[in-house]
Amino acid sequence: MKMWKKVIIGFVAVMALVLTLGLVFGMKGMKEVREYQIPQIDLSAVADGEYMGDYTNGRWGLSVKVIIRDHVVTDIQIVDKKKSNVSKSLADKINKKIFESKSVNVDAESGATVSSKAYLIAISKALQKN
Repeated sequence: MKMWKKVIIGFVAVMALVLTLGLVFGMKGMKEVREYQIPQIDLSAVADGEYMGDYTNGRWGLSVKVIIRDHVVTDIQIVDKKKSNVSKSLADKINKKIFESKSVNVDAESGATVSSKAYLIAISKALQKN
């Protein structure tokens, strides 16, 4: 067999292995995030203050600070973006939904369902500590 054929076969084998490993590790934790049931949060029962919450599962991991004033969410900040792919624009879209609805029980953002759900889980975990 000619040398260039061996190189091509070796390259294809390595790429197949990299792709397989990428898919396996890239999807780790995805099912758990999708199936996680975010509890209903009654903001009328949440006192004013700053609440910290975090969520880590597979490739999603972040910590958030949620600020409540007069039983309304006034600010949400990502304070530690461990290994999350929640971008500022995605967080801003979700925050806008929360601010407009005056509720943290909003739908995940289409096109970034798992990442936005991980963000919402971290927010709900912060407020469950109340």
